[in-house]
Amino acid sequence: MSAILLTGILGVVFLLWCWWRPRPRSPPTYPGALPIIGHLHLLIKSRNDKWSLMKRIGDYVVENGGISQLRIGPRTVYVMNDPVDVGVVANTCFEKAYFYKFSQDFLGNGLITADGTSLGLEATDQDMIDNDYAKAVDEIVAILCHRGLNTWLHPSFIYNRTAMKRKEQELTTSIKNMINPIIKKRKVDLQANNNMANDDSSVTGKFKPMLDLLLHLSDEESVLTDDEIREHLDSLVAASYDTTSSQKTMLLVLGSYPDVQERVYKE
Repeated sequence: MSAILLTGILGVVFLLWCWWRPRPRSPPTYPGALPIIGHLHLLIKSRNDKWSLMKRIGDYVVENGGISQLRIGPRTVYVMNDPVDVGVVANTCFEKAYFYKFSQDFLGNGLITADGTSLGLEATDQDMIDNDYAKAVDEIVAILCHRGLNTWLHPSFIYNRTAMKRKEQELTTSIKNMINPIIKKRKVDLQANNNMANDDSSVTGKFKPMLDLLLHLSDEESVLTDDEIREHLDSLVAASYDTTSSQKTMLLVLGSYPDVQERVYKE
C-alpha cells in the first residue's frame, strides 16, 4: 500500500511540475484551463458539439492577436489564424505532433497530402481502389478521427486494448493485402516490357503514372522498398478521398467569418 501511495504522490508532483514549470514567454491561454488537465474538460464536455468549441476558440484567437494556446494535460497546442505565422511555424517545426502517430500503422512514413490520381493502375485494380479500398480507408479515417477527438483514447496503452484498435489493425491488414499484389504485378509488367521509365523519359511532357515513377526509384535508384512504395501509395490515395470533405470544411469555416471571406475574395 505504501508503494502505491508513494507512486501516486510522485505522479501528482510530476503533473504539478509539468503545469507550473517555468516556461518562456508564450501567447495568451484560452480561458478555462484547470491545473493538471488544462482544457481537457472542455473537450470532454463538447464531445457532441466540437464545432461550437472550435468557433469560440477561433473567436478568441481573432480577438487576441491571431494566436493563442490550449493545454491538453502536459501538452500545449497553439492555435493561429494568420497564414504568415502558420508558414513560419510549418517551416521551423519539422517534428510532427504526437497525434500524427495515430495513423502510422496505416500510412507508415508516407506522404501526408498529395493528389491521389494517375497511379497507373489497370481497370480492374482501379475498380478495387474505388470500392473496397475506398471503403476501408473511410473506416480507418473515421476511427482515427474518433480517437483524435476523444482525448482519453490518445494514450496508446488504453487505445491498444479497445475493439477500435483491433478493427483498425484488421482494416490495415486488408489494405496491405490489396495494394501489395498490385505493386508486384506492376513491377513484373514493367520489367517484362523493359519499360522502367527509359525510352519515354526524354519526351517532354510525357505522362508517367505515379506507381511507375516510384517503381523506377526502387528498381534503378534503389531508393524505395516495396513497403515504402505502398506507404506512399496509401498516403496518396487516402489523401485524395479526404480532399473534397476538407474543402467543404474550409468553405464552411470561411463562410462563418464574412469579413475574412471578403478579404479572400478581394485577394
